[in-house]
Amino acid sequence: GNRSVLIGSECRCPQPRESEDQRRRMQSGLPNHPDRTRSFTNFLVRDSPILQEARQKALSLTESPSVPVLVLCGRAGVGKSHLLEAACWEALNIGHSARYEMSSRIMDNLRSVYSSSSDETMNWWMHWYSRQWFLAIDDLGLESGTDFVQERLTLIVEDRIQKRKPTLIS
Repeated sequence: GNRSVLIGSECRCPQPRESEDQRRRMQSGLPNHPDRTRSFTNFLVRDSPILQEARQKALSLTESPSVPVLVLCGRAGVGKSHLLEAACWEALNIGHSARYEMSSRIMDNLRSVYSSSSDETMNWWMHWYSRQWFLAIDDLGLESGTDFVQERLTLIVEDRIQKRKPTLIS
């Protein structure tokens, strides 16, 4: 929308790039942590080979995703959400769109299309989640919802797999 063209080539001034980066960050859904931003560098692996492997695989998903989906499983407090946020930040930092979303929020968005005051359609939400370059879905399986909405959430993940778009799930 805000691209400038001069004699057949894109404008190289920093303003459009900065505006695009800011827009992507605002639409990322990343939680605001007043004390720090969760990143790969401040993720504590605690001399654990499993955490080291999870960190490396999450990072590689943002760099060169040969496998489009990574699912992190583990007990509360081991750092799954931290890795999801770190991967989103990494995708944003290299110029891609990224979205961090709790699975319950996705379900709420899909359910919202049935309210009379909503302008969004199911297809709009499905397309919106599909077009994000990187999608991090936190706490999948903890949400409650109708079979129809759960089916739509599954379709979002399956669509991303088919399109080979990087998706990180906890």
